[in-house]
Amino acid sequence: MYDLKKEYDQFGPWLVEIQSEQDIPPQFSEQKHFFDGAVYSFKIPVHQERRNMKPGMLLYPEVVIIQKEFIMHLKIDGERIQAEKMWYTDVLFLTHGGDLLDNYIGLQSIQGEMVIKYNLVSQDVASHVVKLLREIISPRSAYPVASELNDANLLDKVTYSFYCGTEKVLEPLHILAYQSEMRLTERKRSSIMDLYHNFVQYKLLRTMIMTDGVDLIIANQGKHIIDVKDANYKFGHTFIRLGLIENLSMKPHAQFPELNEVVIKVGLCEFTLAVGKDFKLDKVSQMLSITEQVEEPA
Repeated sequence: MYDLKKEYDQFGPWLVEIQSEQDIPPQFSEQKHFFDGAVYSFKIPVHQERRNMKPGMLLYPEVVIIQKEFIMHLKIDGERIQAEKMWYTDVLFLTHGGDLLDNYIGLQSIQGEMVIKYNLVSQDVASHVVKLLREIISPRSAYPVASELNDANLLDKVTYSFYCGTEKVLEPLHILAYQSEMRLTERKRSSIMDLYHNFVQYKLLRTMIMTDGVDLIIANQGKHIIDVKDANYKFGHTFIRLGLIENLSMKPHAQFPELNEVVIKVGLCEFTLAVGKDFKLDKVSQMLSITEQVEEPA
């Protein structure tokens, strides 16, 4: 029997692991069969202060179920339960990011995106979930990475240390490319309304491209370009299975003449990065060429 007092005692802004049938919120009692054989599952709290809630109220309107072949996100929508299901074979890339307290885990497929939001206080649980998903989506059979592809001089960068402090490192990391912060001085004007931008200065934020021999990992600050007066507390980590990358290219940035745009094609999706004109993709291209020469692990 579900213990409403225990549920209330556990309640807070954090994610709570579902370890047994007794932990499943009663609102999802008719969906209990989805939890059978789950690798991991957890419930997401309502965005309310504890003092405004009481035992028996709806405290957990969302649950996430990680099965061996798919992930399911159940969410209460009025009197209905909305169900999102994504097969791992359809996933193009995985993202983990946020802004101060409001963080998220995202899975992108051709059909759309599944977004799981959580509070920063549950960073440990979220990092564990990202680790599990990476292990399932991208089997841990790494491509060989030549030692000369790794730029060890960049190990002291904030982007690298933040990544290692946030994510669980599965295999040794190799840094392939790095874009440092850069103040921008030019911007293309397309109309008289753009005269406003004469009084705005922009800067390019940091980006690091890494690999562990399984995924291409892009770590950045959640955005590429911001107003120099704006504060930015975002982070973004993207994991793309190396064998899924179809093309890598670079072209001039549409708005900033000082920049280029890196385009990574994965299925029908394109992932883009803003970088400086001197940014080199040589090591990334070499890594991708290795994946073409070696048959992708089954």
